[in-house]
Amino acid sequence: MHSPRWIFVVTGILFLGITALPVCLMFVESFRTADGFSLANYASLLTSSRQRELLSNSLVLALATASLATLFGAPLGFFLAKLSLPSRHLWRTTLMIPLLIPPYILGIAWIFAGDLLAKGLTRWTFSLPGAVAILSLSCLPIPMLVAEAALSGVPARLEEAAWLAAGWRRTLVSITLPLVLPSLVAGFLLVFILALAEFSVPSLLRVRVFATEVYTQFAAFFDFGSATAATMPLLLLVLVLSICVRLLVGEKWITTRRSPAASPLLLSGGWTVAGMALFSVMILGSVLPLFCLVMKMSPVETLIRSAWGTRESIAASLMLSASVALLSVAMGLLLGYWRARTQARLKALADVLWILLFTLPGTVLGIGLVRLWNRPLTNALYGTWAMLLLGLLARFVPIAALLLAAGVRQMPASLEEAALVHGSSWWRAFIGILVPSMKRSLLAVGLLVFILAFGELAITILLIPAGTSTLPLQIFTTITNSPDEVMATLCLLQVLVILITLFAVGMSVGKSRAQLSKLPA
Repeated sequence: MHSPRWIFVVTGILFLGITALPVCLMFVESFRTADGFSLANYASLLTSSRQRELLSNSLVLALATASLATLFGAPLGFFLAKLSLPSRHLWRTTLMIPLLIPPYILGIAWIFAGDLLAKGLTRWTFSLPGAVAILSLSCLPIPMLVAEAALSGVPARLEEAAWLAAGWRRTLVSITLPLVLPSLVAGFLLVFILALAEFSVPSLLRVRVFATEVYTQFAAFFDFGSATAATMPLLLLVLVLSICVRLLVGEKWITTRRSPAASPLLLSGGWTVAGMALFSVMILGSVLPLFCLVMKMSPVETLIRSAWGTRESIAASLMLSASVALLSVAMGLLLGYWRARTQARLKALADVLWILLFTLPGTVLGIGLVRLWNRPLTNALYGTWAMLLLGLLARFVPIAALLLAAGVRQMPASLEEAALVHGSSWWRAFIGILVPSMKRSLLAVGLLVFILAFGELAITILLIPAGTSTLPLQIFTTITNSPDEVMATLCLLQVLVILITLFAVGMSVGKSRAQLSKLPA
């Protein structure tokens, strides 16, 4: 389809300048020492026992988190996809709450759970197994959603024929599982990468991993060489795993339309086991953490005073997150459109790059941006809210582009081609046909980016302008020098903002659907 190539070239260059250039600069800086360019930083990295401990902790944390999240999340996806559950959408929404709440909020809530339930639980929480448990709960919805999507796409006719000939157990093992296994492995690797890059939970629980070491080397010693050299094992591993995810999933990243033959085969039994599993995960991931925050919270009057006292931080977080969401959707839509409509071989490379950049540790990306923009010619930008905005765009434009590519792929290109045949310009067809048709996808991606940006900590802590604060940063700084009641109150404020946003968007979508249903056919 004919489209103005320059707009995609400009968008691509802008995207690479914001996201990839800081990472490339960090790679060059990893060879810089006081004596010039050398391999001294890498020699120290390979010979230091501290670095081996960090590598071991990082790999154990990522592997255990991915294993537990997949072990418990994939069966939940099976229940949602294959069982005739009452209130299926309500279960799915409730089980997604741990993914929408920042991981450090869950960590703080479980620290409070130790104080309220058992003192021994608190000591256990401040450990590597505690970090694994909290990250597993936080990431569990990912393999759940991946498994549900993969199972829903299995052709029902294959399962029905095998069911009649061999029974459901053999059908599950011989037909269903092999078809969904690549998606399950991709979900496992995605959780592995996210856990490997996680900064907030290990920092909160005092678990030493590479993501926290990068920040320590930079913030405490201002040693760019050592900090960037410490990121190279992470970057290499994340790159390899991103390629593996792309090879396993292939075009499924952007192909989400289900064929009529792929409707799920629903089973009538198994509600008791499924209900117990769903209820247990809901309690551990959502109900109990929120209950502990409420129990530790100050009185309602104090909550109101805290909200008023942090109004500037809340307003800054809301404005910043809304700006990031709007710009990420605009930029991601253009990149996603190019990805979905192009026949170029670069599209596979784009997938790998987007996965890599989204799963990159925030501390790594933040330090790269500091090094790139902290120069005499760009000092006017460095240390401002614009710098933090650039950092958050670098973090979330890749996931917006990946998701919106799937939304564009659902829209038939014939609609835009028909508009062009009748004399419309490409821009008019794009804005007048494609964008209105993708309202739900744009809203969903914008909401996701808003929530992720609202809870982002790693980039914020590095790029926040001096003398200012956001709500996540204020929560993080109160951990060591404020009473538990204040910290719990701030955490609940952040959760309330997220839930109110979800509720408002849900009400808006429901109202739009109701208005559409009243229109004459």
